[in-house]
Amino acid sequence: MKLEFASEEDKLLFLRYAIPCGFTLVNRGDIEQSYLEDLSRRAASGDVADIDPEDTFKIAVRMCYLTAKKMGKSVIDSGVIRQYFWKEHEEAIKWRSEVFRDVRLDTCSVYPGQVIYSGEFALVRTRLGSLEFRKDFLPDVERGDFVITHYDYLIEKTDRETAGQLGFTP
Repeated sequence: MKLEFASEEDKLLFLRYAIPCGFTLVNRGDIEQSYLEDLSRRAASGDVADIDPEDTFKIAVRMCYLTAKKMGKSVIDSGVIRQYFWKEHEEAIKWRSEVFRDVRLDTCSVYPGQVIYSGEFALVRTRLGSLEFRKDFLPDVERGDFVITHYDYLIEKTDRETAGQLGFTP
């Protein structure tokens, strides 16, 4: 069964959330660093039409598929992607970190935050403290913006209310 995304925009959103996990795949020897860098560049530019996320991120795509089924959906859309990465991903990573010990829960988890400074990198206040994040996917982020982070990437902008619902307290 082929797992499908509702749109190219949804596939792009999935890749932005999944690509930071690629460092674990590189460390395991599943993919090459150069391939991950190419995926990151392509996701940053929006050039993902011929990319099949399931080829690289099999587990994350399948987890999103299961999340879609629980939500009564037949495809993976932005709601499914956010539900998985914002609410269910941490449990999957917790299990993986205990069983295989090849990921760190604190870095692989998804966190909301607020941009304190935006230059070459963005300095973001999260519940882990103030940390620097790559702006590959959000080059236009500005001071005061609320964002979602994963590993050392800014993934997407959000609003104050959503950031608060995800545990961010300014």
